[in-house]
Amino acid sequence: GVSKHYDAIAALTDVSFDVLPGEVHALLGENGAGKSTLMNVASGSTTPDGGSMTFDGSPVGQLTPAIAQELGIAIVHQHPALLPDMTVAENIRLAVASEHLRRRDPDSSVAMRSLLDDVHFLGHLEDSVSSLSVARRHLLELAKALAVSPRLLILDEPTAPFSQDSVELLFTSVRSLAAAGTAV
Repeated sequence: GVSKHYDAIAALTDVSFDVLPGEVHALLGENGAGKSTLMNVASGSTTPDGGSMTFDGSPVGQLTPAIAQELGIAIVHQHPALLPDMTVAENIRLAVASEHLRRRDPDSSVAMRSLLDDVHFLGHLEDSVSSLSVARRHLLELAKALAVSPRLLILDEPTAPFSQDSVELLFTSVRSLAAAGTAV
């Protein structure tokens, strides 16, 4: 029953959406239909005007991005949240808590490289984000989201920047995540 208004414009009106572990859903609609707003509410970056969210059977009060991350909710936004004047490694360090990297490997460089390899990112940790293609920026954003081992992964227009080969790699990753119990 989530609702969100921007002044007199209703972006969401009494929206209900269920996602279970291991399921993959696609939310379709025309521009301005509220898809991104719903994803932002589900990831804690937008506060709804009404309604509630339940995660893993428990009601979630005021959801923030930090609480979402603690719950295991990760989002890959349509427009990557990256700092272009910094390197790939610096962007990962800013976005991913060190304990998430240590779970992969005690050496943070090895852990970050592993994250990038998981999403088929062909680049280096020392590369400046400003030098990356749009597709590589999206892969970096996906790697950051996967670093937290999400239980719910939200992808906002994930295929837009990719070639057909990259789309197939993304879908392979999504199927693997779902098979492991992640809701997408």
